[in-house]
Amino acid sequence: MVSTAPEGKRGAPVAVIAGGAGFLGSHLAEILLAQGLKVVCLDNYVTGKETNLKSLLGHQDFTFKVGDINQGLPDLPRVDYVFHLAGVEEYINGTDVSVETLLVNSIGTRNLLEMARTHQAKILLASSLDIYAGILSSLSLENYFGVNKRDEERFSHHEAKRYAEALTTEYFKKYGVDARIVRLADVYGPRMDLRAGTEIATLLAEVLQPESKALHVHGDGLKVLHPTFVSDVVYGLVKASTKEDTAGKIFNLVNPEAQTVLNFASSLRRNSNPRPELVFSDEIEETRFPVHPSDLKLSLKELGWRPVVGIDEGLKRTLAYFKTRDEVPEVPHLPLGKPSDIPLSLGRQFSPTLQPFSALTRSKQIISYLLSDRPKYRHLGLSGSRHLKIKVATATALVFIFISTLVPLGGVIIHSGYGAWRLKGSQSALVAGQADSAFAAASQAEAAFAAGAADIDDLTWLLSLLGTREAAGNYKHLIVAARQVSSSAEALANSMKPLLKIGRELVATDVTAKLSPDQTNKDLSEVRTNLEIADDRLAAAENEVKGVEASSLPWFAQGQFTQVKDKLTDSRSLISRARVATKVLPDIIGLNGPRNYLLLFMNNTELRPGGGFIGSYGVSRFEDGRLRDLFVDDVYNADGQLTNQVPAPQPLKDYLGVPTLGLRDSNWSPDFPTSSSLAKSLLFNATKRQVDGVVALDIQTLKNLLRVVGPISLADYGESITADNFFERAQFHAEVNFFPGSTAKKDFIGAVSRIV
Repeated sequence: MVSTAPEGKRGAPVAVIAGGAGFLGSHLAEILLAQGLKVVCLDNYVTGKETNLKSLLGHQDFTFKVGDINQGLPDLPRVDYVFHLAGVEEYINGTDVSVETLLVNSIGTRNLLEMARTHQAKILLASSLDIYAGILSSLSLENYFGVNKRDEERFSHHEAKRYAEALTTEYFKKYGVDARIVRLADVYGPRMDLRAGTEIATLLAEVLQPESKALHVHGDGLKVLHPTFVSDVVYGLVKASTKEDTAGKIFNLVNPEAQTVLNFASSLRRNSNPRPELVFSDEIEETRFPVHPSDLKLSLKELGWRPVVGIDEGLKRTLAYFKTRDEVPEVPHLPLGKPSDIPLSLGRQFSPTLQPFSALTRSKQIISYLLSDRPKYRHLGLSGSRHLKIKVATATALVFIFISTLVPLGGVIIHSGYGAWRLKGSQSALVAGQADSAFAAASQAEAAFAAGAADIDDLTWLLSLLGTREAAGNYKHLIVAARQVSSSAEALANSMKPLLKIGRELVATDVTAKLSPDQTNKDLSEVRTNLEIADDRLAAAENEVKGVEASSLPWFAQGQFTQVKDKLTDSRSLISRARVATKVLPDIIGLNGPRNYLLLFMNNTELRPGGGFIGSYGVSRFEDGRLRDLFVDDVYNADGQLTNQVPAPQPLKDYLGVPTLGLRDSNWSPDFPTSSSLAKSLLFNATKRQVDGVVALDIQTLKNLLRVVGPISLADYGESITADNFFERAQFHAEVNFFPGSTAKKDFIGAVSRIV
């Protein structure tokens, strides 16, 4: 990790975390210490806990200072990074921290900005995606931020964050402070404060009660959440602070897969043991605003950030953490409004981001609703005969269950089939180098698999009744894995675009053109970022398929499943090598000075330990990121110029009658670095040409290249060369009408190589 401290500073960088004893701050401190930084945590214990720092106390590079950042900051000799995480969580449980939240995001923010300004340190402000929601009264101080206490606690927090963002922006513009803002939403995980009163905290506190029998979903359960696991958030915080060129930018570290409260509760129930019932309770009286979209484009492009921990995995880790602790979390007593009615209009609102709620739960509620004798339902014509109401209730429930079964089942089949087709199309486009088409097809596949996964959730209640829930779980794992693979294909398509751009410039016909080292390095950085994302997505897919036993699948699918697992591993290996290659590519293509390479054209139908018989060779020169020259010659011309004779290995003498070693037999060793070193030496002996590296190309390689680039036309020969006829045409030009001194073979190989 590179320090941004002023010149002259040595040693490990120092990070200051305001709010370091909090849920998020303690996790961040662990990661920074693991990466070799010295960490200073500041906290006043208003919401933070000393127990969160239990694993850190005593670490030689960790310092904890109790104090209020509103009252001033400790005098530290060195600061490189400042993380402002104080007051980042909202409390809506009746614990009044509104004043503290306002002060820590105003006076406290100013003090931390001054610290960053003095030490020339990078500073990160953790803010909230909820800053777009709020109410300000024009008439009363009593209800200034909303209509009740719950609104007061929420909107005062949002206002505090808005001001902190404004102040940070001004310090960035006026004083040049190296600042960035990160907006968060619905962060959960081990050590989270279950007293906060938010929907996630309340549901977790409830399910962790001894012998918990019910999870209460307040109101219609359709409020939108963005559950984001803490490890994903901390990774993004570190990347946003340590990566270059992030100053002055705002990043959203928010899970784009929005869920309703009801769906989150269903996921929590699914991962709990024993499983409590979902119970609809009274409406919480609060003001609700339209959902603000969470744009991840900048986070994806600049940081390579996307959440990788799925909701099931995140809940398992969170529940496991709290169940190992002794204390029982207190369930906040939330302020409630009037009882909520179940609406008769149950039209499902389809959304690509919101997952549906349980059809079984709603069916039960409809039956109870229709069988009730409450006077306010009499205008519906149900206050007369109870027999009529039972018939209406039964018919309604049966129709609803039929539709909620048929539609999702058809959706699973259609969406997964369409997704597989588009994913295959994306693969074909990637192989053909069609980046835009590959990205479009991968995006369509990802959306289709996401819809298919939602359809499976719709069928969970029915599959539970039929006793086939495990089989559905296996298919859910597979379809989520397919979605992750589709997302990986998107990232690979994005990585291909700058590579194709570099490739076009590499062989441009304008001989005066040069590649810009800065722009090329920037393009390659974008490639590496997308390759990293692609690898993360494939890792997530691997985790999904680990949860599936091949023996649990139908016999005809077991072999394909094993192949898919192997392909995931192979693909990750390829991506890993590609990431390494992008780091050395600028040097290879001559951006850091001219580079010359020896090309050995091997005939693998005449085997040698290092490949095949070397019939021709070439020398290519790269400079300023451009292929400047390509020379191809018959290997016998080079061997005829050797002055220092090297005795051939004994097997060559005994079986092939070769007394001295030439370039044509330089690949006698099966170890490529050894044979390459010998080839370089023999080339210099014969031609006085120095090269920086050696590349071996056999017939199969050239045929593969021709399959990628398509048929090529040799105007001088009046021929079209394809992967299928290349070997036959090469043999023809090498052997037909051969005479000593003929250049036909080298001319043909050279012409093909230049065009390819």
